[in-house]
Amino acid sequence: MSRYTTIDVAAMAILGIIFGLANAAFGWMYTLGCAAFGPIGGALVGPFVLAPMLAIYIIRKPGAAVITYIINGMTQWLTGNPFGVICVVFAILGGLTIEAVYAVGRYRQWSMIFAFIAGGTGYAATNHPVYFLFGWRALPLEALIIPGFVAVIGGGIMSGLVAVAIGRAMLKAGVLSPFRIAKWTEPSKYTLGYAAAHLLIILWWAALGYVVWHAIMPMPI
Repeated sequence: MSRYTTIDVAAMAILGIIFGLANAAFGWMYTLGCAAFGPIGGALVGPFVLAPMLAIYIIRKPGAAVITYIINGMTQWLTGNPFGVICVVFAILGGLTIEAVYAVGRYRQWSMIFAFIAGGTGYAATNHPVYFLFGWRALPLEALIIPGFVAVIGGGIMSGLVAVAIGRAMLKAGVLSPFRIAKWTEPSKYTLGYAAAHLLIILWWAALGYVVWHAIMPMPI
């Protein structure tokens, strides 16, 4: 993979900051949703990983998602997201998960299926710390399964598929010619091997979320 160009870096910074400002506002919606409806209330707010999804879909180089999301998380922290510095933790978890999904295809597969899975699992991964912060660790595991499923679907649509739609529209408008998306000609095919690898990623995060936030971490006082 080639190194980042100056315009790649600028795009990651701009996307991270602009969507960080938007996510700071979404953070209040997320908090209110969690307070009112519990885990499923937060799971319904799915555009949190739109910035890293759009960055990696356009730039198509390893690290674009996690770098953009860290910038996004720091912007949220500094501009009033109620979760504060924990936003950076959300960014690391979500960004690394998105990277893992695309790494399965060696950053050569850019279908809507990949985008849906990356957006869905990326958003679901950011919810692990929330389970601890809101004291949901005390809930039975089955009470978190449906919100987790909703988070995957919501993130997959509102972040994954929306990122593809925005990226394709910008490409058609001719504003993405400096980026790798404009030079990509290899067709994307979703194979059984990719599906198996993505399933392992989902199971890994589900297991990690349970072990860390449900079994090890102490209950918040």
